[in-house]
Amino acid sequence: MSYSFLQLSNRFRKRLKELRQAKGFTQKEVAEYLGMKTEQYQWLERGRNKNPQLKTLYRLALVFDTDLKDLLPSIYEPGEKPAAEPAAQPAPRKARRKQQDPVESEP
Repeated sequence: MSYSFLQLSNRFRKRLKELRQAKGFTQKEVAEYLGMKTEQYQWLERGRNKNPQLKTLYRLALVFDTDLKDLLPSIYEPGEKPAAEPAAQPAPRKARRKQQDPVESEP
């Protein structure tokens, strides 16, 4: 069972707070590093900004000295493996017409 968008958003904001506190940073310090207002960073931690830009995520990973993979929550519950996707089936071919002899014989 995968998480809903709301659950992922909650996990992401909690992860931001955990990482920030583990590094001993204030919200203002992180915001300054990211080049944004403190209020904008607070929106990330509160889940108000649900679509941060990729460059913001990258900078967050840098400031917290982690990978994007560790910054972003997994869509799967711990220990759950993604379901294997079915193998791609080739598109059905259209029936080929028999090629006619280009030179028709006249009677």
